[in-house]
Amino acid sequence: MLLHAANSQQAKEGLAKAERDLGRVQGLYRDSSATLELLQNATTARDVAAETVRIAAFNQKFSEIRAGKSGKIIKKLSNEGELTGPGMPVLVLFETGPDDWVVRVAVSDRDWARLSAGTPARITLDAWPGEVFSGKVTELAPSADPANGLYQVEFSIQARGKRLAPGLFATLEVAPPKNIQQPAIPIEAIVEGDGSAAYVYVLNPDSVTVRKVPVVIDRLEKEQAIIASGLNNIDAVITSGTPYLTEKKKVKVFRAAY
Repeated sequence: MLLHAANSQQAKEGLAKAERDLGRVQGLYRDSSATLELLQNATTARDVAAETVRIAAFNQKFSEIRAGKSGKIIKKLSNEGELTGPGMPVLVLFETGPDDWVVRVAVSDRDWARLSAGTPARITLDAWPGEVFSGKVTELAPSADPANGLYQVEFSIQARGKRLAPGLFATLEVAPPKNIQQPAIPIEAIVEGDGSAAYVYVLNPDSVTVRKVPVVIDRLEKEQAIIASGLNNIDAVITSGTPYLTEKKKVKVFRAAY
């Protein structure tokens, strides 16, 4: 910063000299004692000096480090006179208010899809055993971390007067946004699966023939498929012999609850 201040002062002195030289040449030119070329050269020198002052002022302005908030510097990464690249930190500022603390976790794509801004969570900290803190989702990463394929999620946490510090370990229990019970059916009932889209066979009202019903699979858990939609008002699916079934084919019924 001192170097930029010295450069700025040097540029200002150079501009002052260029303006004095131009003034003298203009007087001599009026008295026909100086040529047009000398006047033009002096004018150009003055303009160059003015641009040098502008550049020096720009560099000095952006050489200052200003904190957006009051706080305490806990680490100094660079010293005066050292060169740093764009975006490289030089100081670490510690400043948090009671509502500024967050917990960052990495989750799978399946869990990321179930979260949204404002989703509540119960948070416990190893530093405060037995204490339960409330939190909620404040930020969801728009893409996965290429290093591990996980998505970063940020939860705000209410300190409730407790003393917190960066680097504490936390455990979160995330409440589902909706209290929905999704039906689970045996995987054998799924036919013609394509990604999350699939079909199941169910009995027609005559209890003799079958029909094919489209469903959306939410996920697979062990030997069961969790169905997101498609089984409304359907209390049973066919699990045996599904590869051989067609629309309106007659079957013998053996019921198994799911």
